[in-house]
Amino acid sequence: MKADNNIIATLQKAGYRLTKPRLLVLRFLSQAKKPCSAHEMHQVIKSLDLASVYRTAHLLRSLKLVTMERRGDENVFCLTGKPHHHIVCSKCGYTETVVCSHHFNNKNFINIEHQLLLTGVCDSCQKKL
Repeated sequence: MKADNNIIATLQKAGYRLTKPRLLVLRFLSQAKKPCSAHEMHQVIKSLDLASVYRTAHLLRSLKLVTMERRGDENVFCLTGKPHHHIVCSKCGYTETVVCSHHFNNKNFINIEHQLLLTGVCDSCQKKL
């Protein structure tokens, strides 16, 4: 992932630089097919300790560069982009993105965040039932 100018501008505006850990986490999330936990990122980004992955992910979330969702007993992260949700297979964890067609633009609120997690049983797991 080449560092996006918007990402660099967001970091600089908040007084941060695009460090190697931040770049590695952003690169990982840009290539991920689904939201990932800090543990999943750490399994691939071996050069960072787990605490650094957590700190980096939470910093990027505070800057609105990534979003965080609760999945079971852990948090998962994905890059901020077009409004979307996820549908997760309750059997195997397979995840698909569901594009959100409604844009929230409420003049009475700022920094609006939302979470919607859809669960079901994927085609593959249905065949095993």
